[in-house]
Amino acid sequence: MSFDPQRILESKREPAIRSQAVHSSASENLERFRQLVLADRSLHEQLRQTSDLDGFVALAVRLGAERGCVFSEQEVRAALRERRRAWLERWI
Repeated sequence: MSFDPQRILESKREPAIRSQAVHSSASENLERFRQLVLADRSLHEQLRQTSDLDGFVALAVRLGAERGCVFSEQEVRAALRERRRAWLERWI
């Protein structure tokens, strides 16, 4: 299956489970960043213009960190795999 940033960015919104902790976990930061991308057209377009997975992941990590959402490349890749799996399961 080819990399499709549009499908990832516009996948069904899921409510984020927020912790009361002072420091957010990486998964919370990743979800918060995803919500920022969905709300900010220019941020969405920056990510959408990425043509390869490695570039998308690196850009997501950098843009997230610039917005206070710290997560790793491995966490982005795991989230992409999970969203892909969930998307595929809708059709089974």
